Amino acid sequence: MSPRIRPSAFARASVELRGPAADADVEPIGEPVAAAQAVAPEPVEPGPAAPRRTGHAFYADEARRALGIAREIRAVAVARVPAPVFHGAVGGGVAVAAVLVRPQVTGWVLSITLDLALAVLTALAIIHYDLVLCPEETRPGPDSFILPVAAVISLAVSLAGSSDLRISALAVLIATGVIAAAPHLAAIRAAGQETPLLRQLREVTAVLVCVPAVLAGAAPGLSWWVRGTVVLLGTTAGAYDAVRADGLPWRRTALAALAAGLATALTAAAAGGLFGQAAIAMSLLLLWYGLRGLLGGLSSGRLGRGPLLEYGSFIVAAGLAFGVAAAGR
Repeated sequence: MSPRIRPSAFARASVELRGPAADADVEPIGEPVAAAQAVAPEPVEPGPAAPRRTGHAFYADEARRALGIAREIRAVAVARVPAPVFHGAVGGGVAVAAVLVRPQVTGWVLSITLDLALAVLTALAIIHYDLVLCPEETRPGPDSFILPVAAVISLAVSLAGSSDLRISALAVLIATGVIAAAPHLAAIRAAGQETPLLRQLREVTAVLVCVPAVLAGAAPGLSWWVRGTVVLLGTTAGAYDAVRADGLPWRRTALAALAAGLATALTAAAAGGLFGQAAIAMSLLLLWYGLRGLLGGLSSGRLGRGPLLEYGSFIVAAGLAFGVAAAGR
């Protein structure tokens, strides 16, 4: 057996550079690696897709980034205001009871006593609901009963002052609607969901409560102190609810409302029965609305030129209505 010829240094360098020939014997160097020990490469998971570099969203993000605007999305929990089912049931029950105990059926003394009891029960029911059953985030406060109680009194006055079935039916519908809507609108305001349209609707409820009061204040057949008392109760309650909606403390609200109601009541006591009932009632309503707006603006410190001209025009219109009624007497 002939000895194996060892390749020269030049041949070994050529093999390292070009690799061995296909039919050449290769001398193994190091430990052999078994095929079973060969590890297969791990699969590589594809990464997230690269963000788009074109389109409206991309250019909007680039513009915000250039201006230094950080877009932040927050989840805001919106309070759910329950439907006024409870208040509607209270309003319907009170209206039916007021019709049953009107003076034409039970007499004046018993009717007044039962009407006062209905007003107290209405206040207790609304306070119980607002403080116990109503969700905390939509709780309007314990003074939300004032306008519904005024609606009960206005209904009693309307039923006592007229025997016309149409007027009585209209008064029942108005009282039921006010008792159902006023606490519900107050809850919407407490939840921060009040819109300008709902604010105007709340203003309308206050005006509807005052209409029977000013009609009684202009009735020629009632004594001056009866006219003044009815107007004082109705207009003070309506003014309180309207001024309270501006976020004033209840003491300042009560002072402004009492001043507006007292001025309107004194006017009704002095001028009621002198002219036509419709003209005096319209004048009293205009006077109340103007005084309520002016005194509410003064109490809140937000009486600018615009509100001054707006509410002052209602007072001027009330004076003109009084003058026209006196001239046509």
